[in-house]
Amino acid sequence: MTKFQEAIGTYTSFMSDKLGMTDINEGTLVALAQMLGDNIFDRDAALVACSDKNELKTVKELFLIKELGLTEDKKAFDEAIKAVCAEMGASNRKKFRVVFYYLLLNKLGQTFPVVAKKATAKIEIKPTAKVETKTSVRKTVVSDAVSDVVAQPTVQKSKTKTPESTTPDTLTFDEEVENYKAFVSQIVNFDEVQHDLFVGLTQYVGFKGFKSQLPTIDVTDEREFHNIKNNFIKGRLDFDNDYEAAEAIYAIGARMGNLTAYRVPFYYLLTKHLGREWAILQRVEATLY
Repeated sequence: MTKFQEAIGTYTSFMSDKLGMTDINEGTLVALAQMLGDNIFDRDAALVACSDKNELKTVKELFLIKELGLTEDKKAFDEAIKAVCAEMGASNRKKFRVVFYYLLLNKLGQTFPVVAKKATAKIEIKPTAKVETKTSVRKTVVSDAVSDVVAQPTVQKSKTKTPESTTPDTLTFDEEVENYKAFVSQIVNFDEVQHDLFVGLTQYVGFKGFKSQLPTIDVTDEREFHNIKNNFIKGRLDFDNDYEAAEAIYAIGARMGNLTAYRVPFYYLLTKHLGREWAILQRVEATLY
């Protein structure tokens, strides 16, 4: 069992034994823990101190407002945070941050990842990074211009003219592959861009030829979630560990945040996360070479 799995086990045991909870969504716990990164292993950052006003301000401003993109009355946030502090117990010194955030989501009637309102201005998207301090949380923001890279007919960052051989809404197979690569490198900010792997995944998902029909996924949909886990991860990647498969899906969902979850880029990040490139590439070599 990994340290991460042990942490999730500690959280579920705490929630059932100390808080009397019976209906625990382990997937949400995994997603929150993935968001916090190495913070969950730091003695201070892993806990929430309800007696520290700055700590509670961090919970409100960095988690609820910046991370989740919630824009409701801040007074409601204060009341929800106070209620969670009370629920976890004044004498309880181990207010696990992951559990605290989980209870806070329940109080506010939210799920994680949360589909936040789009911003009106273009904002720089930052990659997932290890969080070093107690007060820092990974930012995931979205802009109206997020899909611009995929909408362009080339992967160049600067605008170019549409090739005469296509209309503004059509793509060749190679252009579709290049657009997916641009999305992963420029929007998701993932440095490892492997052309052959994108080719194989585009072939697997199916070439559409139209920007308006690029396939997307919704991991919050239960049927979609099981489809990804059983058909793609288990069936295509030949990966048979259900727990780690679910953990990987939540991890990539958290990394992409509120970005459009295009199926090929999502599968690309999943494949890289699980280290199963060979399962795709073994069927691509004949096509390319």
